[in-house]
Amino acid sequence: MSHSIKTEAVTPWCIFIIDDSPEDRAEVRRMLLKGSDRRLRFIEAATGASALRSLQGMTPLPECVVLDYNLHDMNAPEVLAALTGADGLSICPVVVLTGGDSREDGKRVLRAGAHAYIGKDWTSPQALSRSIENACESWTMARELRQRSEALRLVADREKFRTLFADQIRDVDNEHELRRVASRLLGVHLGVNRLLFAEALDDGCRGRGDAGGQGGQLREHLRPDGPDRGPVHVGPEGVGGTGGADGLHADEMGRTRRREPGARHLGPAT
Repeated sequence: MSHSIKTEAVTPWCIFIIDDSPEDRAEVRRMLLKGSDRRLRFIEAATGASALRSLQGMTPLPECVVLDYNLHDMNAPEVLAALTGADGLSICPVVVLTGGDSREDGKRVLRAGAHAYIGKDWTSPQALSRSIENACESWTMARELRQRSEALRLVADREKFRTLFADQIRDVDNEHELRRVASRLLGVHLGVNRLLFAEALDDGCRGRGDAGGQGGQLREHLRPDGPDRGPVHVGPEGVGGTGGADGLHADEMGRTRRREPGARHLGPAT
């Protein structure tokens, strides 16, 4: 009884069946309801084009797509290509149903981004359900690995920037030259060619209505090379912040913040 109550409380998985045969869609529903312990709900599409239109505005996305290899308007590799995001991964797990015992079709869809394939002629309720479970696990693991790789890349980029920044400003003691070097390095790092630095005036100048929020001034520095993507405001809160400081300090993210009073140079955050 307790297991039954727990099962009913779980949000049902949404399975998107894409198949041009109403009979085959009904058979997939029947097998999954028989072979899975999960609560399931189904949405269906008869063509690749209509399925892609539905997925475009769907929130949340289905837990898994069950895709027929040969549709009237598209084949599975074409649908998979359309489902692939900018990160090279499909937007959700996909299991492809192939006709007969075509190993070549299976290899083709796996290369195209499917997470599993199974032949219509040799599947069973348990095998189809297991394929969907495995596809969901595989998709989740691929996403996590990609996120970890991206996080490691960002860490490496930050460390590279900090090292370069510290090296370039080590012997700079001229304020104008400091801004010029900071503009160039930050512009390259952020992919912009214009930076707006906010400077804070001393306490005696505050409240005079100067630009910059708290008696500050905005000075625009140009980076001669690179695409024109508009100015980036650099303030004590980092890129995009308001207000400012009489110097910039690079933090771990490659952003800038106000340096402490009395500090002579810019340098990497500690």
